Amino acid sequence: MARKTRADTAEAISRLADSSEDAVRNLVALPLRMLIGTLDFVEAQLHKASDTLREIDPLDERVVQLERRVNSLEHQTTGRRQSSRTTPAARQTTPTPSSVEPQRVEQSTDRHEESAAPDSAASQGEV
Repeated sequence: MARKTRADTAEAISRLADSSEDAVRNLVALPLRMLIGTLDFVEAQLHKASDTLREIDPLDERVVQLERRVNSLEHQTTGRRQSSRTTPAARQTTPTPSSVEPQRVEQSTDRHEESAAPDSAASQGEV
């Protein structure tokens, strides 16, 4: 009977050890299962996002091409406008202080020549 109780005790300890191993395994496995589930969800979302980006990519390239065309057209029209704007501005000069001085000097020398010219004409007429 002692042998039977020892066998029963050994069997009970063996079952207890097995059940505790299972419990520990389940405790460790639960977070792992949760982690695997989360990673699967993230993977599915990434696949969905990559599919969406693949669908958008041709549209994005088309938008880039259209933006280039618009920019080139704007550049062409602004180039024409600038040239047409500069032409009247080049024709129309506004006097600046530096440009007024030579004109005044020229005008004053012209007056001296004009005043000298009648004197010479008068002197020629008198002779």
